Amino acid sequence: MALSGMLQVRHAAAAGADLSAKKGYLCKLASGALQLAGNGERGYPLVDTPASGEVGTIVLSGKAKVLVGTGGVTEMGSVAAEAGGAVVAAATGDIVCGTALETAAAGAYAMILVASAGGIVAA
Repeated sequence: MALSGMLQVRHAAAAGADLSAKKGYLCKLASGALQLAGNGERGYPLVDTPASGEVGTIVLSGKAKVLVGTGGVTEMGSVAAEAGGAVVAAATGDIVCGTALETAAAGAYAMILVASAGGIVAA
């Protein structure tokens, strides 16, 4: 029997920039504030739309919908952040942010399983 849902572990923090149009992008915590993750950086999916200074929420563990960036992602492939916070297929030197649970093209949204361990570098 398949499970249709999964518990999410979330964290809330103030947005350090305007993230009101960034739902589904990967964010990092920098000096306690949410910022978009950069290329190859550790990032967590943003689940809401905070303006600068408002509280936003990221998913630390569980499943989340994310925006797919350049080149798309493949089901069961490792994903990482690209510049601007979209997810892409992880490349050598990237920190893996999760596993794609479906195949999706650039510009689409895909479900990922967030990697909560952190620090896993793609080979």
